[in-house]
Amino acid sequence: MAMLYNKGLFSYNDKIAQHWPNFGRNGKEDIKICDVLRHESGLAHFSESIPTIKNAWHENIKMNKIGAFIEKEKQHFPRISKTEYHMLSRGLILNEIIRRIDPKVSTLRWHCQITIEF
Repeated sequence: MAMLYNKGLFSYNDKIAQHWPNFGRNGKEDIKICDVLRHESGLAHFSESIPTIKNAWHENIKMNKIGAFIEKEKQHFPRISKTEYHMLSRGLILNEIIRRIDPKVSTLRWHCQITIEF
């Protein structure tokens, strides 16, 4: 995300729906990118399991299988605080945001190539 931010492709305060309009369904229209990064989006868990692990395969991500699943979700906040660790959901959500912010990227795995020089 920081690399895309440094390229000027988004602001952390952008609403996700600005880049991914269908994300804004079911009351999620005001969630910002920074909310996901701070574990405060209300999407720490999904109401259902992802129907099949095959939906998370590279070619199915490109066909929006995961994106469509997330678009249907509603927010779920814990009783005590707005913050809840997004251990399983954050990477899936960020991957979908990245795919839409940078059209050259088909999935996160293609974007995170790091070269180390000694």
